[in-house]
Amino acid sequence: MIRFLFGGHQLTLVPRFLPGHRCTPGEAHALNLALIEAARSNKLVRMLRNGASSEALQAELSSYAEGYEFRAAGKNALDPAEERAWELAKQAAKAEGKEGDADAVADLFAGLLPQAREIVRVEHEAAQAALRDLIL
Repeated sequence: MIRFLFGGHQLTLVPRFLPGHRCTPGEAHALNLALIEAARSNKLVRMLRNGASSEALQAELSSYAEGYEFRAAGKNALDPAEERAWELAKQAAKAEGKEGDADAVADLFAGLLPQAREIVRVEHEAAQAALRDLIL
C-alpha cells in the first residue's frame, strides 16, 4: 500500500506497478522521458557548459542509460525488504539463466520477499546493537 496526503486527506493506493511489471507503450515512453531528463540534469548539462562535442554527449548518454536504474526517493521509496527481495530475485534469475526476464524476476520476487524481510530484520538488529555498543 502507498499512503499519501492530498489536500489534507490521507489516501491509500494499491500499487498498480510492481517489480517485473510489463510496460504499456505509454508507460515505456514516460519512463524513457524520465531517463532522458535524469541524464540531462545529472550529466549532460554540465558537459554542455564545458563545451562537450555531440559525440562526447552521445557517449555519456549511452553510458548513463546503460547503468541507470530508476529509484524511488523520499516517502515513495521501496521499503528495505522489497529492495532486498528485488536484488535477490535478479540474482536468482541470473543463476537460472533467465537474466533480464521480467516475468521470471517478478515470480521470484514474491517468493523471496519473506526471506528478504528476515534478512533486513537481522541486519537492522545487528546495526542497532552496534550503535548501542558505540554509545555505551
